[in-house]
Formats: sequence, C-alpha cells, structure tokens
Amino acid sequence: MLEIGPTLREARIRRRLDIARCEAETRIRARYLRALEEEHFDSIPAPVYVKSFMKSYAEFLGVDAQLLIDEYSSRFEPEPEAVRHEVRRLPRRRVRARLPGGQLTLVALGGVVAVSLLVWIGAGDGGRTA
Repeated sequence: MLEIGPTLREARIRRRLDIARCEAETRIRARYLRALEEEHFDSIPAPVYVKSFMKSYAEFLGVDAQLLIDEYSSRFEPEPEAVRHEVRRLPRRRVRARLPGGQLTLVALGGVVAVSLLVWIGAGDGGRTA
C-alpha cells in the first residue's frame, strides 16, 4: 500500500522545499498542502479538491500524480455501487396544465373587453323602457 502523505512530504524534502515555497508555486494554501502530507483529507472541502490539489502538488514535486490519485480513490472514496444505493427518489408532484404566458394574457384581455362591452351596452340603454 502506497502512503500518499509521506510520499509527498519526502519528495518535498528531497527537493529542499519548504511549505511556504510550495504554496507560492502551486497556489494551494499551505494548510491544504499540510493536510495532504498528513493525510487529513477530511480537512479539505471535498474529494474533488483533494484530487485536484494532490495532482497539482504531485506534479510540482515530480511525483506520479495518477498513482497517488488512484491510491486515494481506492482507500477513501466510496464504491460506485454504494453511491448508487444512496440515491433517493423525490416524491412526484402533480403538474397542472397551464396556458403559456401569451395565451393567458389574451384570455384575460378578452374577458376585460367582454365585461366592458356589457357595461357599455347596459349604460347606453339610458333607462329607456320598451
């Protein structure tokens, strides 16, 4: 089993680099570089960041990045089968048929015109009796 953290730390020490220099060169915060070297992966926001930081840091140090990422994936990421079982189905919602916005506006406008015509015709009668 390959040790990810010690591999990175030893490569850094072999190249006589301190964490501050690595931070400046890789643009990865020193606390995340330390977390990689100490294998405190839970202090890095998400697995995608762990792998991205690990790849950049390993390439900077001249270490086989893919080998480290594969080791991380095999030891710390859940199996795809386990992830598939965690998928939760959301309850179905009833969907009402709706008129598109343009048609709804035309129907409302037609109603206003119809009511206006009825009021106008009623007011135009002027109280005449037959």
